[in-house]
Amino acid sequence: MSCHRFKVAGGMPELLYVMSMFRCGFKTIGDIGVGNIIDHGNEADGSPESGAVEYRLEGGSAVMIKPSDYEPALEICISAADGSNNTADMEKRICADIESIINIDYRAGYCCE
Repeated sequence: MSCHRFKVAGGMPELLYVMSMFRCGFKTIGDIGVGNIIDHGNEADGSPESGAVEYRLEGGSAVMIKPSDYEPALEICISAADGSNNTADMEKRICADIESIINIDYRAGYCCE
């Protein structure tokens, strides 16, 4: 398992907005199909913003996304499935995709499908 941290410009309001986008769900992350999304939103302290969102990917890998407790940043942990080939390439694609989601223009709006 590897973990990464991505700062979110604009502070906590934007961080909460980014988390809401991940809660809506994406069909792919890093060009890998999403099999299941588990929202751990109410488990930490009862507030939906504070919990993690877990993406179970096709092939058995998983991505855990949660807001940092200390700064406007996302903490991302990637768990590659046993026997996954090109794990480094997969992590690179996932991180690039998450970074592009974080850096979208929020003024343009985002609508969950």
